Amino acid sequence: MKLNDLLKNNRSYRSFYEAKKIDENIAFEILDAQKYAARGVNSQKLRYTLVLNEEKVNKITSFSRWAGKIPNDEGRPKEGHRPVMYIIVYSDKKAYSEIDEGIAINCIRLKAIEKNIGSCIVKSFNKEKVNSLVEKHEGFEISTVIAFGYPDHKSEIVETDNIDTKYFRDENGNYTVERISTEKISYVEL
Repeated sequence: MKLNDLLKNNRSYRSFYEAKKIDENIAFEILDAQKYAARGVNSQKLRYTLVLNEEKVNKITSFSRWAGKIPNDEGRPKEGHRPVMYIIVYSDKKAYSEIDEGIAINCIRLKAIEKNIGSCIVKSFNKEKVNSLVEKHEGFEISTVIAFGYPDHKSEIVETDNIDTKYFRDENGNYTVERISTEKISYVEL
């Protein structure tokens, strides 16, 4: 896939073919992409846990809130459509960098979509419960969980003049996300 295609397809996916598992070697390739992320002063302040165990994956899903702008928890993946893998991102308790984390997560997600594996960054989850499931990284705390699976729906961007952050789910479960056009949010000085 060309970079522009990867960027366009690197959307948040919230429903997956749960029966289609991610091969362990591919899962590690996806995680390994984090090492290519640019970092301020070559900071090594992030740690990761790759979770492929089905029981733990399902528990993490149950400990998470999905698609907060969709009413009645309808954005939560249903049984048969849940993610099949998580990467848990940990940050250094003393020197956290959201920028470094964001860049690393984007590298991981781009690698996944290159393999036709969708993902969703989940920031609303019960940290204590997730932490109780996995081995801990000493001196680090859970910051983000990223869900992965082969998507069973579409997610697309449409340009809008609306400054709200709305997104919609249609009767087929596909997502439409509104974004303001680049021309409307940028100045160009020549």
